[in-house]
Amino acid sequence: MGVAERWAADGVVANSLMPGWITTGLQRHLDDDTLRAMGAMDEAGNRIEQPFYKTPAQGAATSTLLVASPTVSGVTGRYFEDNQEAPVLDDGTGHDRGVARYALDRGERRPPLGARHERALSGYVS
Repeated sequence: MGVAERWAADGVVANSLMPGWITTGLQRHLDDDTLRAMGAMDEAGNRIEQPFYKTPAQGAATSTLLVASPTVSGVTGRYFEDNQEAPVLDDGTGHDRGVARYALDRGERRPPLGARHERALSGYVS
């Protein structure tokens, strides 16, 4: 959202989205206690599929909408969930415009990297 405001005059279009909880193999990297706390595993160690979990295709749908659909062509500075625009909150939850501006300002000052990483990026980052 901060990007959309900052570079609107340059024709930059930027939106943010929440893909949702997507059932993939990535959950294998979480320990059992974390999976239990998230409601994804019972006490016996069995995985629990919640009704709100999405398939990878369902999780990619909002990203695909924003990239390819003419219905959102030129739409910028918005937040999307489940293939539709969702409200931008001003309550400190992370979806508010003040947080977006702060994150963008902090992100423009790239932290120093180690020498190996600086050499790897030397041709790509100014």
